[in-house]
Amino acid sequence: MLDATAQLLADEGYSSVTIEKIAATSGVARSTIYRHWDALDEIVLDAIQSMLGPVAKPPDKGNVRDDLIALYRQLARALARSEWGTTVKVIVGAALAEEMFGRVLAQAIDERRAGGRTVISRSIERGELPSGTKVDWLLDSVTGVLYYRALMSGHSLNERGMIEHLVESALTAAGWSSRPQQ
Repeated sequence: MLDATAQLLADEGYSSVTIEKIAATSGVARSTIYRHWDALDEIVLDAIQSMLGPVAKPPDKGNVRDDLIALYRQLARALARSEWGTTVKVIVGAALAEEMFGRVLAQAIDERRAGGRTVISRSIERGELPSGTKVDWLLDSVTGVLYYRALMSGHSLNERGMIEHLVESALTAAGWSSRPQQ
């Protein structure tokens, strides 16, 4: 059912997805779908989460730079993957057109950002970043470029040295010290 939902999202867009179409595409009865989900937005969110795969444990390589590089390499790979990469444009378009779907997408993204927040919080505790660090600003400055490339420019997400440059630029702007403060 989740695969059928993901395929419908990719092929037809969110506004065309219905429980009836999911049932027909997956070959299961509507009653079976309603036994697992109460509403369309729930199955769509689960389909998106299924495409993304499980939320990965935040990396802990001992410093914020290496942790963020590992985290953003994972994101770049996910965006470059055909199923997610193809569907992300449809999903963003649906979020802009449908308020309810925008909330669903925001929830999915927020769950994914928790790892980045954990990495930044650890780095503040270690003294690598100042206590007043704007966590979401820092994360957005790297994430935004990757999504821009995936959605708008079509430029490679895997250019050599790009993620390192983005992470180091964001960290420097946030007041990063590669040596923890005493």
